[in-house]
Amino acid sequence: MLFLITVLLKLLDVIKNLIIVSKLGVTDNADVYWALISLPEGIIVLLGFDTIRGVSNSEYSSIGSEKGLNSLLESFQTIFKLLIIVSPMVFVVLFVFREDIIRLLLPGFGEEKLHLSYSVSMFIFPILFFKIIAGFMVSVNNSVKKFYFPVLVSSVISISIIVSIFLNYYENELVFNLSIAALIGNLIYTLLLILGSKEFFRTFRLFELKIDDLTKKILKASSSIIVLVIFNQLYLFSRNYFVSYFPDGAISSVNYAGTLPGILNMLIFSTVFSVTLSHLSSLFHDGKNNDAKSLFWNTILRLLFLVVPLIALFLSGNKEILSLLFLRGSFNLDALSKVDVPFIWESLAMLSVVLSLMSTSLFLARKKYLELTLIGSAVYIGGICLNYLASYLFGYYGVSIAGFVTTALFAIVMILRTRNLWDNPWQHINSLTLILASGVITMIGALLFEWLLELFAGEIQGLVINLVLKASFVSVVYLLVTSYFKVNFLKEIKHFLKST
Repeated sequence: MLFLITVLLKLLDVIKNLIIVSKLGVTDNADVYWALISLPEGIIVLLGFDTIRGVSNSEYSSIGSEKGLNSLLESFQTIFKLLIIVSPMVFVVLFVFREDIIRLLLPGFGEEKLHLSYSVSMFIFPILFFKIIAGFMVSVNNSVKKFYFPVLVSSVISISIIVSIFLNYYENELVFNLSIAALIGNLIYTLLLILGSKEFFRTFRLFELKIDDLTKKILKASSSIIVLVIFNQLYLFSRNYFVSYFPDGAISSVNYAGTLPGILNMLIFSTVFSVTLSHLSSLFHDGKNNDAKSLFWNTILRLLFLVVPLIALFLSGNKEILSLLFLRGSFNLDALSKVDVPFIWESLAMLSVVLSLMSTSLFLARKKYLELTLIGSAVYIGGICLNYLASYLFGYYGVSIAGFVTTALFAIVMILRTRNLWDNPWQHINSLTLILASGVITMIGALLFEWLLELFAGEIQGLVINLVLKASFVSVVYLLVTSYFKVNFLKEIKHFLKST
């Protein structure tokens, strides 16, 4: 049920993004909006607030007894007070120096784009404060298996932005409406999270601050992986950093290319990752090592079983998908050609992102913070260098190529490291390889199918018809191949969905 609710809300997010794309197109204004709207979240991650959120989820999920729940409540209130004290101070400093931050992170922007960025940032940077509070509230709700409420109330942000598009534009620029609406939406979202989490505020006293043992443990664990988080965020910042030097909507082109894969990745993160992290933490805490192993590998294999045919469809039907999604309003054929190539690489990266997310949830649940830091830091330092090299060699979409390579390297190393937690993982890796092989065979078949259609029937008119034919072919071939390799989990997934 949680998955279905999240899917519906992500559809709302898709609609919001499609409307924005049709209005902004691939323009300098689009570059400004998409580059700035991601800054608050990125800065939060860079400064370690998101680390506290992740570690809190892991630690709180391990608590089960009444005494433990009291410790959770005490720790939550302590961290909440610390965030209330620290986050406004951080916001003020960043707001004062926002122009310097923008020039540092987006050095390729010309004077006109910089001037617009400075103005828009007045509404976007305050979002940082609300995201810090909201992020922590979501993690605490997830840790006590309260998954539905945070997902449902998050829709107010998308609704607020959609409404703003149809209002009179502030300063005659849509980017101002979008930014103001994002700020208002995050404010309402944060307030709703606090109001809906009254049980955590029992005996809350704002002016009493004592660092309890559980909070000390969380802060210590957070400090042990902060290096990983910093390098990860610097890697992400480096994408826009290098792409900002390319003109004519390069940043927005890469952003649009990652829209559909990004939504699916976020869907997995907000449902499967959070739930898996919570359950793995509980199982490890209770000493159920074999159950944790089964949960981890079953989740990975079934996720890949669903994601691989989607990737095959995205690669074979890329032109149809992008045209149906974006080709309207200010988004023309020239803009479509700029999005096409990075879309292929962003789609491929879905595979490595799934493996990376699941592996990260395992190492967080197992409290392997130092190992996670060492591996991730090395990979993301390499990723920054790769972003520069790939953008130099291939142009603006080089960062999409680098993204696939970086996340794939991280995923491979992390999967292989599971042998230190359990016995030899090769049996499961063999199943994983067979799923990937099924995807490759399906993709080759889809390309051959497209060639035969063009050879004997000419180009079939209608984007929808073309896409339906390709989707049908991919589905049938993939199910047949996975059945042959004995890695078809369709019946199990159907049974699971019915039972939930």
